[in-house]
Amino acid sequence: MLYRNGAIVLSPVFYLKNFKQRSGFLWRYKGMMKAKYIFPILALFFLASCASKGPYVSDDALSMAGQHREVAILPFAVSFDNNYKMMMRQARGRNGDEYWAEQGRLAGLEIQKDFFTVMAKEIEKGRIQKVIQSFAVTNKRLSDAGIPIQQLQNMDKAQLCQILGVDAVLVGTSKVEVFPGGRFSSPGGTRVEARLYDGRSGALIWSDETLQRPSTPYDTPSRLGSMAVDGLVKDLPYRKKRG
Repeated sequence: MLYRNGAIVLSPVFYLKNFKQRSGFLWRYKGMMKAKYIFPILALFFLASCASKGPYVSDDALSMAGQHREVAILPFAVSFDNNYKMMMRQARGRNGDEYWAEQGRLAGLEIQKDFFTVMAKEIEKGRIQKVIQSFAVTNKRLSDAGIPIQQLQNMDKAQLCQILGVDAVLVGTSKVEVFPGGRFSSPGGTRVEARLYDGRSGALIWSDETLQRPSTPYDTPSRLGSMAVDGLVKDLPYRKKRG
């Protein structure tokens, strides 16, 4: 996915040595942030699938959501499972807590921008009638308040809304997973969970989680994350339902 209005441009490069060796993907952040990710695929030919456990919606979610005017999307907390790390260690020598923490930070900023981009498109189409705070403004206010990304998941959400000057915050996590197994087993994918909190009460009013599995050798974790975001935005209590 290319960010037309953001600072990040994704450019996937596919390489395959042979069927028995692992394949991978490489993409880069251009602009102020540059990073490299590699996503191993255990099988190249399988059907795409997206697993979702269904959204949680509180009893007063719709009434609270109707009172929200401006919403902020926070950087996501991203992690990589041990199978993925082990493969990267064997294939590319990627190792160390500091390395993986930085990869998670950059990937979390990427998903934040994905959500902003998709929601902005929904606003343009008239399907969401809210103001989405610019991710650049959100991150600057967090930085000015001295709040590191690592603390966002556990902070009081009402306090965060007050700091950001919004009526609600969207918080989430993501995990890159690789499932060990045979030739025809699932290769895992990118799991994304999103949670929406009311700014006045700090209460959770909506959440949903989805696991997006690759369908082609060109489905990077970034691409899978973007696909997951598309589906999650459609389930938000802000979005007008068709029919």
